[in-house]
Amino acid sequence: MFLSRSVENRDLMKILISGLGVAGGVLAYWLHEFGFETVLIEKSYNLRTAGTVIEMYWDALGIFKKMGLGSVLSEKGQGPTGAIAFNRSGRKIGGFSAQSMSEASSGDYLRIFRNDLVNAIYAAVKGGTNIVFDNSITAIKQDSTGVEVSFDGMATQKFDLVIGCDGAHSKVRSLVFGEERNFERRLGMLAAVFVEKNYDHSNPEFDLAYIETGKFLQCYAAHGDQTAFLMSMVETGNSQNILNNRDEQRAALGNAFGGEGWECPKILKLFEKKEDVYFDRIIQIKMDRWAQGRVALCGDSAHCASLWAGEGAILASISAYVLANELRNCDGDYEKAFSNHYQLVHPLTTQRQKMGAFSAGLMLPRNMLAKVGLRLLLKMMANSLTIDRIWFQPNFTMPEYEHQNAPLLKRARP
Repeated sequence: MFLSRSVENRDLMKILISGLGVAGGVLAYWLHEFGFETVLIEKSYNLRTAGTVIEMYWDALGIFKKMGLGSVLSEKGQGPTGAIAFNRSGRKIGGFSAQSMSEASSGDYLRIFRNDLVNAIYAAVKGGTNIVFDNSITAIKQDSTGVEVSFDGMATQKFDLVIGCDGAHSKVRSLVFGEERNFERRLGMLAAVFVEKNYDHSNPEFDLAYIETGKFLQCYAAHGDQTAFLMSMVETGNSQNILNNRDEQRAALGNAFGGEGWECPKILKLFEKKEDVYFDRIIQIKMDRWAQGRVALCGDSAHCASLWAGEGAILASISAYVLANELRNCDGDYEKAFSNHYQLVHPLTTQRQKMGAFSAGLMLPRNMLAKVGLRLLLKMMANSLTIDRIWFQPNFTMPEYEHQNAPLLKRARP
């Protein structure tokens, strides 16, 4: 059963959020701040911490600081780092310095491990939102009076709105909008991400990358005693069931990296021993609407830009923040709020999806011509202006929302 919670005004909207990640956590925080009654359901039995380093810039930093997470970002975060790329023989083929990255971002950039960020968001949210772990949505039925939601192992509940923040493989999206295949764009790649402690070849000042035809391996700059790794490869035709089969994952990456140079064999052995691994197909989610009736999507469930875009947490936090503010300001017209959310954020996510597809094709070269192009770009990235043009020029201006004396949103009109 849901935890009991005292609500002074029972006329306030009751909103169910599915998924306790960046999007769901940020959305729950701000909706609670604006006076909504919020319930957050997470299918995992505890916080999901598997993942890699999260990059933070643009408006995302400001959003988290407004949530009171500035001290966590300062304590757990890491400033700009450089990058060095190597080929099979271990020869350097390009890179850029931390100074170039700092200049390109005007110093408004940091990294943080996903588990540190998610733990901080959870700490900020748990006092004001009913959070239910180890459960999931099985059915959604909506009408003019609300949304009836069935759960795995809990009684049916009724809500005014439901927001799916449950990732690229969203259950809410499949129940309300249709099958994933209708919205996914596969980039033809697989990726594994994991974190290792005390890796003796990591560097606190540089990311180290290995790039060969159809293969990419990144050893992120060490932060404390932790080093994150990304291993990516071209997807073959026999990988249909690989997402749910750990042995197939080990075999696929073993075939891809086992005979490679540099530090690939050593890192592969680390991967084979790890159990807390994020492994997925590289996809994007493209939709021409993010809402249907009283149900809306936010974050990767609506606009996944792919792991290669490297901006999932940024886009998720911006999307959630805008949606929460639009719901607060819509005077009960949730359809208007959902429409504004889409109109404001969709241009940004479309732009970054294009960037993500470009990056995937570039950093995981399929042939010699692509490798030559990549090496030229890596040399150009020694210039901060090139980095700025690639990373830090979004087609987006955050709306100016006033948080003082915010009006509370009453139950929506039928």
